[in-house]
Amino acid sequence: MPLAINDAEIVQAAAAPIHPLQRDAFLKALALELERHPVVGPGVVFRAAAELQRRHRQVKCALS
Repeated sequence: MPLAINDAEIVQAAAAPIHPLQRDAFLKALALELERHPVVGPGVVFRAAAELQRRHRQVKCALS
């Protein structure tokens, strides 16, 4: 399902603070998470992106 412009903007903003080397993995994980939902709107995108940001930050902190 293609994202509406608002959803795409949320994804872009969520990916921005992720380290460039981790960004592809973040975006793939987000896409997989969004596929689990029958209806994807801005709220679902935001919540999924926020949770994945937390996970990616924890991995970064663990590696530091």
